[in-house]
Amino acid sequence: MKPSGALGFRTIIDARRARSGRLKQGNVLTSWSGFKNVNGWRQVLVFSAVAVIVVLLAAFAARLAVGFSYGPAALLLDSLLLAAILTVVRWITKRNVATCALGVALAAFFITGNGIKSVLLGMPLGIADMKPALALLGVLEGGRLAAAIGGFALLLCLVVWGLWPGWRRLIWLVLLPLLGLSILGAVWLTNGDAVLAGGTGTSRVDVLKQRGGFLYLASDAVRYIRNEKVPSRSSVAHALGSVKARVSSAPANPRNVHLILMESFWDVTTLDGFKMSADPWDPRIREWWIAGGRSGVLSPVFGGATANAEFEVLCGLPATGGGRVVFSEGITNDLPCLPAVLRQFGYLTMASHPYKKAFWNRDTAYAKVGFEQYLPDQAFEMDDRDGMFLNDRSTLFQSLGRVNLLKKDRPYLSYIVSLSSHYPYERDRTKRPDRIVVTPATTALANYANAVSYSTEALADYIEALREADPDALIVLFGDHAPVLDSSPDPYEIAGLRKGGATLPNGFARLSLTPLIVIDGRNGPKAMGTQPLYELAPKISEMATAGAVSLPYADLVLHPEVRTRNFLASLLVPDKGGWRMCGRDDDASCEAGRGSRNDLRALRDDLVWGKQHALQIWGTLLVGKHGMTINRDHYGCVFDVEAWGPQTGGKGKAMNQQASGNSALWFKVRRVRGDPVLFVDDERAEIVVANGSASASFTSPQFIHTEGEHRISYQCEDEERVSFGKLKIAPN
Repeated sequence: MKPSGALGFRTIIDARRARSGRLKQGNVLTSWSGFKNVNGWRQVLVFSAVAVIVVLLAAFAARLAVGFSYGPAALLLDSLLLAAILTVVRWITKRNVATCALGVALAAFFITGNGIKSVLLGMPLGIADMKPALALLGVLEGGRLAAAIGGFALLLCLVVWGLWPGWRRLIWLVLLPLLGLSILGAVWLTNGDAVLAGGTGTSRVDVLKQRGGFLYLASDAVRYIRNEKVPSRSSVAHALGSVKARVSSAPANPRNVHLILMESFWDVTTLDGFKMSADPWDPRIREWWIAGGRSGVLSPVFGGATANAEFEVLCGLPATGGGRVVFSEGITNDLPCLPAVLRQFGYLTMASHPYKKAFWNRDTAYAKVGFEQYLPDQAFEMDDRDGMFLNDRSTLFQSLGRVNLLKKDRPYLSYIVSLSSHYPYERDRTKRPDRIVVTPATTALANYANAVSYSTEALADYIEALREADPDALIVLFGDHAPVLDSSPDPYEIAGLRKGGATLPNGFARLSLTPLIVIDGRNGPKAMGTQPLYELAPKISEMATAGAVSLPYADLVLHPEVRTRNFLASLLVPDKGGWRMCGRDDDASCEAGRGSRNDLRALRDDLVWGKQHALQIWGTLLVGKHGMTINRDHYGCVFDVEAWGPQTGGKGKAMNQQASGNSALWFKVRRVRGDPVLFVDDERAEIVVANGSASASFTSPQFIHTEGEHRISYQCEDEERVSFGKLKIAPN
């Protein structure tokens, strides 16, 4: 029967609309209405396409930003895993745009973020980076800090928005952990994490390039979970073998020891492809280094994680790898490290580092390794800053003033960590203008060269003053790691040490090696050769005490057949007077290196986190607990403001609006001490200080919405607030 009248006409229209709707629904890639109604297999296809596009864009961003390139297999694996995640999330949340935003956030973190970190710090992102990441925020300031926090906040918001399914479907989010556990389980059952073990010949950056960001992090998570922190007594006994503990005795003529860690101390004149208008090192530093046979130490870290280099030089044990930092992991036991054994025989042991005392857990870690006194930023007059750090000349000569006031009844170990040459290599250019011109021009390398020029000059003056006041003192200067030199262009790649963000086989030893200068009292510079950084501690104790005092495990650490270096999760071993990276093909030296690395790890883990079976087996016990005082000679809040602004604003309007949208106050300061925090009434903001000026940024300030005067004050820790001005908000 044919339709007739109004009813028949409506039936025809409805049929046409239905057909039109089906056509729109089928064209899911071009129709918004189809995208909103996508379901079933079409949903899988759509979000697979979204995943591919997002992965390619994230990989392109990594290449554009730092020159990092992923392999085809990595892009395929990342696309498959991201497609699976997005499909599950879309099924749970029923939200398309939010799910796409989640894909962007995950790709930015796992793919772009991994590429950037691999180039700047030599290693991909890892599970162990969570603790160090929070610490690293502490050495950023101004725009870099705002960008880091803003970027992280943006990614976090996109993740939360993308995952939120509504209250009724909240329980279905359990599918995501199940998906993650399935991936981890597959890696676990196939031993897919084994490729991350050092000594396989494949660096972690290479693994990232081959497997992609998602599968790499899954492999890293499995390896982190499998890591055993507390070895058994039998495994410790096996590691010790027949090696006996060194026995120490009271030294007859102990010498004072000055141990100086110079931040990012490295010889950039060895970088092929660059010319410098002058040597960045002070000529005296260069002369002493050459007279000492161009000695060096192989550091465990590149570009950062200074605390791991500290652990090695203080304790004579290899640091942890895979991004973990021993100090941040938390040292459980008091340790028989260099400060502890010297202190046991009458030395005053003191550590000076003019920065926040809790950074890298130094306020607890220094006590565990045996320091009697710790001098953080609160012990120094912060009278001359390079960026956010105290200038090295001020640090060194304030320390020298303290040393000169010490009584002569005790020998001492003075350990200093410098900061002027810390990334991003900022200087007070009104006092320290550019000296070095780098060709071809690269900003980071030029800034680093100029920072090192002033730092080495201050160090040379300091060392000359030490030698004049105490000609018999043992002076040890070394670098903690090679510097971060950014990537536009990458000086390490131009010099042939890296390619596409991955360290080349010939680059591992060179990037690990930092200069070492040992001035042996009246004997002058001493040739020390090249050794892993952890070998330095037992040598220092023996030189300072003429062999009377030694670390108990010195014979194991210094055994000539067990020399090894773990660097960027790869194994280095001695080879023909130098060092080389172990490849896939096993040979005798690499096999011995792996064995010695495992033995030293077992000893370290036993002493640091375990039951200290080694000391029990040897019958060597520490005398009591290490106590430590934290010097606060200059403790207190000083925020001496000469001028500040803006002092007025309009109701509801951002003040001195930043690129992030924040409102900010600026300050010209005469003097700053401690860590002052700014308050406008009761709203709080961190103060960032650099080169005689400071700023405080408020994310969503409420005071701009209230007319009238608002009190401006600052405060440090538990002290009272100090008011110094009023901010007026006027009506519109």
